[in-house]
Amino acid sequence: MKTRWYGIARKITPLFFGGLLFFGILYQNYIMIMALMASSLLFGAFHCGWICPFGYLQEMLGLLGRKLRLPLITVPGKIDRFLRFFRYILMALSFLGLGIVYFLNTPFTATMGFLSGSAGAVTGGIGALWGSFLVLSLFTERAFCRYICAEGARHGILSMARIVTIKRDGDSCIDCGACDRACPMGITVSAVKQVRNGQCINCFECLQACPMNKKSKTLSYGWAFGKPPKKLNESPAKPEGE
Repeated sequence: MKTRWYGIARKITPLFFGGLLFFGILYQNYIMIMALMASSLLFGAFHCGWICPFGYLQEMLGLLGRKLRLPLITVPGKIDRFLRFFRYILMALSFLGLGIVYFLNTPFTATMGFLSGSAGAVTGGIGALWGSFLVLSLFTERAFCRYICAEGARHGILSMARIVTIKRDGDSCIDCGACDRACPMGITVSAVKQVRNGQCINCFECLQACPMNKKSKTLSYGWAFGKPPKKLNESPAKPEGE
């Protein structure tokens, strides 16, 4: 399947963001954090799918695992649902300043710290946890993002109120499930009219995978309150008298 422009752009933007941090052009501060939060509230969690360096590392290793034909670990349904909720528990507990919450989230914070010039950010126990999630990424997609990341949970909750989102046109959808299989966060896109799931990272893999998008806007990203996409078999209205 031909890769669309956003598939290419999404592979570049985390490298660009990481480079800005590494060379001291951009600093992680409250202004940047608030700007990213506002973006998630309005447009969805682009931070997770387009910017986060640790998410990018997991994704690239996941692609490598598939190239090497490594076995894919599938988490059973009930356990998967519990683990998805677990990151929101960690997010709530993070406000209490618990050390275990901070430690579990160090793969994200250590990556940001390393890029910001702290060479010792990924050593010792933190480095072991960081490496463990990267190795796990060879066998399952974005395990840290799905189940642990409190930062992603914050962006995910905000994104549920977004005014621009991924939309599905049920009239042209053929229920093939390609969008569900493509989603790295395990969202059942084919079951909703609009994606308002806190797990969504705006990667647009579902749009890329949809076979009907060549003919119609079965899956699209746009204004959540706009008119629905034109139906696949809908013909233009004929003038009166014809």
